[in-house]
Amino acid sequence: MNEWIVEASPRRWARIAGVLYLIVIVGGLCYLANGPATFLSPGFAAGLFPYIQTPSGLAELLLCFRLLVIGVNVLRWNEQANAAGASIRT
Repeated sequence: MNEWIVEASPRRWARIAGVLYLIVIVGGLCYLANGPATFLSPGFAAGLFPYIQTPSGLAELLLCFRLLVIGVNVLRWNEQANAAGASIRT
């Protein structure tokens, strides 16, 4: 039984992470839909606002939770920042 838990654990966490990232993607798409809707039809966008804000708010909360629990890989962050700085300068 313990072996099953150890072997199943990475797959389980990968699925959970996939679902969380999918929620973040849906939240971003909701933000993208809100901009043109507000510009083209403010009245219609006001009716859509609760449906747009719910997944977006959930996505923001999940991202904040992920950053609080897991954090940021500082070494990788610095490597990418240095690589981006080098490509901007040349």
